[in-house]
Amino acid sequence: MIRIFRSLMAVFIVFILLFCFSMKGDALLINEEVSEEEALFSYNANMRYDALLKQWNNEYPDYYGGAYIENMKLYILVTCDPESVKDDIILITGKDTSFKHVEYSYKRLCEYKDQIWHIIEDYRNNHEDLFDSCFGIGIDERKNTIFLETYAVSKKHVRAIKKLTNRIFKALEFRELEAPYTNEQMLLQE
Repeated sequence: MIRIFRSLMAVFIVFILLFCFSMKGDALLINEEVSEEEALFSYNANMRYDALLKQWNNEYPDYYGGAYIENMKLYILVTCDPESVKDDIILITGKDTSFKHVEYSYKRLCEYKDQIWHIIEDYRNNHEDLFDSCFGIGIDERKNTIFLETYAVSKKHVRAIKKLTNRIFKALEFRELEAPYTNEQMLLQE
């Protein structure tokens, strides 16, 4: 009975994943066509990643730079020599895990992101013409960088913000949105 229930749950989860991944929306960075195999791999990779976080007591080690799934591979990004941590991580995530060396730890990117956001908020509060503009900030783990999304922000303000934030993080990536996210797209990102 339990075996049948688990099988039904696995099939249900795969169909839910297929439905979610096939939804259209700018917020999803996934192809519209996702095979059942890819959805199942993503689900399993996320479960292994969750087990890794649990092993780390839900705190990222100083060498951890991020993680992502691409071409049915789980990538773990590290700031140290990947060989020095590979064996410990593979015990939990499996041998099909790939490693990449990156410059910034995830903790450091989060610190930079918070500092940049405070600068942007201060700047925005001092410029009334930015009242109707939108800003969003995030971490792009694949690129090991921070990005700032803008909507309805003049080039003059973008240059000023680049100048202010460059002291903290030179690799800040600016992305201009054609339109702000809808509520539906915001929910899909969470």
